[in-house]
Amino acid sequence: MKRIALLSDGWKRMMTYAWVDGIMKKSWEMEEEIRLYHFVCHGNWSNDDLHNRGEYNIFELPELDKMDGIVLDLININDISVRNGVINKLKKYNVPIVSIALGVEGFYYVGIDNKSAISELMHHLYEEHQCRSFVFAGGPKDNYENVQRRLGYAECIEEFGLKLEDNPTLDGDFDFQYGVDHLRYIVDSGKKIPDAFVCANDNIAAGLCAEAANMGFNIPKDFKVTGFDNLDKAVFFKPQITTVSSTREVTGGICLEMLMKIWAGEEISKEYLIRSNCVYGESCGCPNNNIVDYRDYAKSQIVYGVKRDVIAQKLMELEVELAKRREFEDIFACSSEHYETMDCDAIYFVVDKKLYEAHPDTIFGSKGYDIENCIVARAVEDGELLHISTIPELINHMEAQEGSCSYTFSPIHFRQQAVGFVVLKNANFLYNNPNFYDIHAACVTALENRFKKKQLESAAMQLRDVYNRDQLTGIYNRIAFVEKMVPAFETFCMENEKCAILFCDVNYFKEINDNYGHEAGDSALKNIAKSLKKNCPMGGFVCRYGGDEFVVMFPRATWQQIDEYCSKVREELSKYGLSISMGAVLTDPRENVDLHGYVAKADQKMYEQKQKQKARRG
Repeated sequence: MKRIALLSDGWKRMMTYAWVDGIMKKSWEMEEEIRLYHFVCHGNWSNDDLHNRGEYNIFELPELDKMDGIVLDLININDISVRNGVINKLKKYNVPIVSIALGVEGFYYVGIDNKSAISELMHHLYEEHQCRSFVFAGGPKDNYENVQRRLGYAECIEEFGLKLEDNPTLDGDFDFQYGVDHLRYIVDSGKKIPDAFVCANDNIAAGLCAEAANMGFNIPKDFKVTGFDNLDKAVFFKPQITTVSSTREVTGGICLEMLMKIWAGEEISKEYLIRSNCVYGESCGCPNNNIVDYRDYAKSQIVYGVKRDVIAQKLMELEVELAKRREFEDIFACSSEHYETMDCDAIYFVVDKKLYEAHPDTIFGSKGYDIENCIVARAVEDGELLHISTIPELINHMEAQEGSCSYTFSPIHFRQQAVGFVVLKNANFLYNNPNFYDIHAACVTALENRFKKKQLESAAMQLRDVYNRDQLTGIYNRIAFVEKMVPAFETFCMENEKCAILFCDVNYFKEINDNYGHEAGDSALKNIAKSLKKNCPMGGFVCRYGGDEFVVMFPRATWQQIDEYCSKVREELSKYGLSISMGAVLTDPRENVDLHGYVAKADQKMYEQKQKQKARRG
């Protein structure tokens, strides 16, 4: 069994699951048992750099030195520093690496022969349609495929004896809107409209054609347009867009074939260029290629629209259900139940234990994952709840599966802070479901909202505890006497429990302050409070009632316990040269006396004890 890590960054909210599909199908075809660990993020979607950092942190999770092969899909990473960081890290490992659509020195490469495809389009425009002026309507400036297509364009311009300054290249993004913007730029700047716009992909071509119609241009009469990738929006657009066709699944299969040859010790080329086909249509002046059935397409769009509405409805219902959940376990259960309705064999949630603690000052790491502190919060496989609690147990479980399996890892993070990750086993629904990011984001948002609420609750409790504590001695104060001890006493009475109530007063406290200063007085109060609390039986309370007065209460009491408690405290305090007077009463649940009444009785007994002491001294 071979282990393969696939590291990929989605395109905005979309995930390219075709790589996984292609690799898995090839493994079954070649009867090569593999574990495909797919680490995926969406680090180019948000405008929040810290959020994107949290996404890319998933690349820190895999133990890459334990892999037999690595496949990379990093072309969508717009942040060059992030991309280079991943590449430089990978170069340290003695593991064969295949990069998809991104040429990296030292790595094997699989991708479309972009330059040849653009060259074929350019020659078609030049020779078949007599185009003599061009504009390259490009995507992201540093995107590898865009760069290769731009180079292919530039080489043809030179081959045709034209000047690049008269046939410019424009950069932007791969979106529909950039096709609109590219045409507006040419028109608004007063530049000559070219004979043909060569677009870096079909999205740009569709945007350019749509804006041309809005401006009153006729395509292909006024100028030609070509795209790339053979998306539905090219095939079914009006006019039908000339494009370049390739199959993504083939790419994944070729990656596995290359790795298998390397494992077998075969010498292979560092570069595998996938030949693509030009598909000519109306936008370049060719006739409709008639390779599509428009009625079938209309039907599929109607069906897709219905499915999309159902998915949107289920997502909304999921968000509502998640908002109702009060505990993290319930959020994990609700999320896994949603995934179980899809084509997915298992769901595992792994999180840092600090999530449950939710202290006000909790900060999760932002570089890698605290593996030792992570737990498997929930594991469901084939509808059954598994008893797996640690990451090593989860890995052993994954490794023990029969046949080839794929596991997709997605990060759980609060902005840049790494909270954990979710793992989906054989998540085939991802191939045709573009809403995974929305589902996953809904779960993460629910976790973050619940975490923040628990943090606020914890902070409120801490503030309340500070509010209820005597600042000098650290024991309960007079406020806590009312808010904690009174309710507790009422509960003890209802449970028919007898309680010891003691009222304590420091002897010679004024003399201590007058002769030795207030610091000595403070020290005396601290030592007395410490002794009263230390010796108090379990379930009891000690509070500073005021000045040098203390109240002690503990349940399930007897006079013997009260005498033993008083003796221990007096003996301990004598070591510090301190003494206190203590008045005690044993409550009777049958009496209609509240805590204040018993404290008054204990106070009276303490006063009587003090008077006896004074009489003996006199």
